[in-house]
Amino acid sequence: MLKLTGGFSDLGDAMHQIRDHEIQDALSISAAPSFAGKWLVPHLQHFISSNPQLDLRISVSDMMIGSGHEAEMFPAKSFYQQDIDIGIFFGRGGFKGYRADRLFGVELIPLCTPELAEGRLHPLRQPEDLCHYQLLHDDTAYEGRPDWSGWLRKAGVEGVNPNRGVHFSQAYLALQAAIEGQGVLLGIKQLARSDLDTGRLVVPFDISIKLDYAYYVVSLKDTADKPSIRLFREWLLSAAAE
Repeated sequence: MLKLTGGFSDLGDAMHQIRDHEIQDALSISAAPSFAGKWLVPHLQHFISSNPQLDLRISVSDMMIGSGHEAEMFPAKSFYQQDIDIGIFFGRGGFKGYRADRLFGVELIPLCTPELAEGRLHPLRQPEDLCHYQLLHDDTAYEGRPDWSGWLRKAGVEGVNPNRGVHFSQAYLALQAAIEGQGVLLGIKQLARSDLDTGRLVVPFDISIKLDYAYYVVSLKDTADKPSIRLFREWLLSAAAE
């Protein structure tokens, strides 16, 4: 479990600062597209219900996906120019000039529907059974992205073409294709959490690839302690810890 920065008492203090002073505020949040759709939005209602005084402005941007060392040290003017209060960034760290809190790490796992995993003709019993199914690919552009060839190699599988199937430019689209039963996806476990919890997706084989990437909550150092920014940051960290 992640250690919360400041703990729950600080989170409560930030909430009281906003409420006691009746601050009407708007918070601008930018996130990697698939994180926003598959993690942030499903968790967001709890924050909204507890903090009706805050208006949220949520946008998605590929700027929040690390595609190399330079991308992870994007200039502060990007926050000013786009009026961003908090960014949720997918990368390896190295946020010079920012406050950055690690939200959670990620790993890649195979994902499919229960119906597909239990297929009548070709149930997924061994990794070699993937030869009977369409492979779905998350081709989100970031440096060192693992793919099916790496997973199949780790699983010791031969005879399965790692390049065939359908390729998607964003994880959100690839996950939706998996939910629709269109094939087996090598996807980010943490983004599929709600789909796994509800049974829309299952993990046919318990073989994973851990990435050296993680999601980070990033804000400018000179605004990081603003009550509304601090409140949202602490809520994100507590939601991730749970």
